[in-house]
Amino acid sequence: MRDKLGNLTIRNLIIVYILLYSIMPIVARLTSRYLTTYFYMAVVVALVFLILFLDRPDNLGNYGMFLLPFVIYGALSWFYNQNSIALWGYQLLLLWLPVILGYYFTQDQSRILGSYAKIIILAIIVTMITTIIGCIQNPGAARILATVNSGDVESYTYDMQNIGGYNFIYIMILLYPVLILSYKTRRIGVLPTIAITAMILMTVIYSEYTTALLLFLITSILFFTKRNLSSRGIVLITVFAIIFILLFSNIITGILNWLSDVLGSDTLGMRLKSLAGGAAGLEQSEDQRLKLYRMSWETFFRNPLFGNMFERYRTDGGHSFIMDNFAQFGILGAVLMAFMYKNIYQRFFLPFREKPGYGYIVWTFIQALLLSLVNTGMWLEVLCLFAPLLFYWIYGTEEVKNEDTVDRQLSSGAAG
Repeated sequence: MRDKLGNLTIRNLIIVYILLYSIMPIVARLTSRYLTTYFYMAVVVALVFLILFLDRPDNLGNYGMFLLPFVIYGALSWFYNQNSIALWGYQLLLLWLPVILGYYFTQDQSRILGSYAKIIILAIIVTMITTIIGCIQNPGAARILATVNSGDVESYTYDMQNIGGYNFIYIMILLYPVLILSYKTRRIGVLPTIAITAMILMTVIYSEYTTALLLFLITSILFFTKRNLSSRGIVLITVFAIIFILLFSNIITGILNWLSDVLGSDTLGMRLKSLAGGAAGLEQSEDQRLKLYRMSWETFFRNPLFGNMFERYRTDGGHSFIMDNFAQFGILGAVLMAFMYKNIYQRFFLPFREKPGYGYIVWTFIQALLLSLVNTGMWLEVLCLFAPLLFYWIYGTEEVKNEDTVDRQLSSGAAG
């Protein structure tokens, strides 16, 4: 890992460590065991300070404007949850970290970004393999990790086996369109694509995450689209899919029932059968997500301006990042989310709009929105860090950098 001058830097090592910490459970567990979580906090603080105040102090104002909606959201979250200052500060740093790193990389598109991308790919592949092995030996381990505390014996055992839980499974799924883009742009060959796709499917099945399986199946349709898929093509596919679901719901029901019978997983089978039954099936199942979604919407419509931010008894479902923020902060939360997503899209996705296969990039963004709608988390590490690094690896940093320079020159000329 060397910078543009060819020198190994502490900054590069810190970034690699943070990437591995976010993807590989064993790295996070070894850190907490031998160095404590405070060490990771110190590393994050040091890196943020280095980037914001030492590395590019002339861009601090630009960073501030870009981060402003994230800062406001963090302040509102502290007010809402009433956490201690220390805990709130740590959560805010974790919220900012992928955004700051991603912003930093888009300013300095050096060749080292390709090395970071390869580390991300390797870490994900290794964790997929260990997760499959771990879940075969310990059925349900990946789902258990979503419910146990970090101090529990099961959590410690599974982390040391590098079994990926909720966070890893959805990082893998959200980056699945990038694999298809890599294949369509001939960045990787047919055999590696088949092998990695098979590993993703096996990981999803053995981890027993139903939403991840459904997103995998939907995204896999992109293998059968044209190579140079545009954003307009994604819109047309989405509209067609909605119409198909509405007109041929019986076919969808049959497919879901068939999957529930052949997958050999009680958890997946039960959830797929419930989903096949539509709203009535979900209402009767043990999965309470419809009730939780309804709870968030009812809270929002009771006070759409501020949500339940100023109420004594705060009720939201807790199963949807987007709907829960509507319930917690009302219209203010909606506006903040709109600005956050707008900044993310313009900074990390729009620069590739002239590239072949831009539709796959757009779907990566849309898929993250869908996941935030039906599950918890905003997935900033994917949207601002992992996915953009992989995009630069696919297309090459210098080419994108030159196009960005031309765009800025044209914009400056127009302004003048």
